[in-house]
Amino acid sequence: MASWREDGAGVEQRLVRAVKSCGRPLRGESGDYSRLLEAIGERPIVLLGAATEGTHEFYRERMALTQRLVVQKGFKTLAVEAGWSDAYRVNRYIHSVGFDRDAEGAMADFKRFPSWPWQNSDVLDLVAWMRQYNDCAWREEAKLSFLGLDLYSLRAAMAVAERSLALRDPEVAERARGSFCGFDQFAPEPRRFGRPDALRLPRALEREALQELLELHRRGLVRHAILNSDDGFLIEQSARLVEQALPYYRSLLRGRSQAWNAYEAHLASTMEELLGSLRKRGAGKIVVWAMSAHTGDASATSLSRRGRRSLGQLLRERLGDAVFSIGLTTYGGSVTAAPEWGRLPERMRLSPAQPGSLEDVFHQSGLGDFLLLPSEAGAAQELLARKRLERAVGVVYRPAQELCAHCFEARLAGQFDAVLHFDQTRAVEPLERKTVWESTEGLGAGL
Repeated sequence: MASWREDGAGVEQRLVRAVKSCGRPLRGESGDYSRLLEAIGERPIVLLGAATEGTHEFYRERMALTQRLVVQKGFKTLAVEAGWSDAYRVNRYIHSVGFDRDAEGAMADFKRFPSWPWQNSDVLDLVAWMRQYNDCAWREEAKLSFLGLDLYSLRAAMAVAERSLALRDPEVAERARGSFCGFDQFAPEPRRFGRPDALRLPRALEREALQELLELHRRGLVRHAILNSDDGFLIEQSARLVEQALPYYRSLLRGRSQAWNAYEAHLASTMEELLGSLRKRGAGKIVVWAMSAHTGDASATSLSRRGRRSLGQLLRERLGDAVFSIGLTTYGGSVTAAPEWGRLPERMRLSPAQPGSLEDVFHQSGLGDFLLLPSEAGAAQELLARKRLERAVGVVYRPAQELCAHCFEARLAGQFDAVLHFDQTRAVEPLERKTVWESTEGLGAGL
């Protein structure tokens, strides 16, 4: 199958024209998502994937679409790529349970690196809206839930492991930092070619790091399980997470590809368990917020060549048409990210998309912000089935290494059921705006 590397200027321009003819402009009007909601139909699982973890428009539009799914389609559960126990504190708040007096207090457990994907002003608005919605719901079964899919929070676990290793062996900790950073990279950096994925930790160090991770994990689960002993599903899920914790954390310390696939398998199994529990309560519809690398189908990307699978791929294989996956992309602007693993977040300029990439084609269409449904793309379908560069920016962003660190190849038509493109975007605002973020506050102005 042809790829972007084999495209001539004529092929690219044909794709630009095709996108322009079938893209549906988003103007901030109430009817923007009407066709998308029709396409979703009665599917019980909607995956909302974002190309970055630090873009304001991605959070804003996922919230707007989630609200429509709640009001018009009867969705009651928002599952996010966050720690189970951290998210459950928010869930308790929106159900008027616990000691938190406001939404910001309920989000206080999202404090480990990286905190800004959930501790930001847009999620604060979301949590406040969910609490208000539940306060107006007369029946318990009509209320919304906010749940985490993550075992302990993948990146928080990596941060804890790195700090634990640093106390014992700085050289090993540096290797760990480089390996963990690889979760946000989709092609190896030139200086890392030939470097093995595995950390090759000494057994004694691995045992000590595992013990620290397991203890933190246990404390988080126990805190919420005790306070919510009447919630049968919570107790069952906590017990299951305890069983899965040891092999999962061991894979995290032993290599990226092994840990990545263990993580995706855990997300998928949690989704299936959650869906089964919700169906018993008559509320079996779930919206998922996660990075596009998780929600998209990895079999339609170059990630599959590295042996990586994804949540979206696994759910499609197991549940078929019950899943509808939506990707969110951007061409340029600014983004909140850390320059290195474990560092404070900065408001960084997001480089214009690579020439010939999917985002560049979208930009050339001149549509600005728009919705694209590949199944309705007509003449563009064959062109969208070709592999093109696509960008993903996790919690670490290195603009100087844009092509090798943040780009991968993907066939859009197989990766997502729909795409929302926002041409110029700005950085999401962390609740704790540290000095380094404040000092770059004007970076994206005028972009």
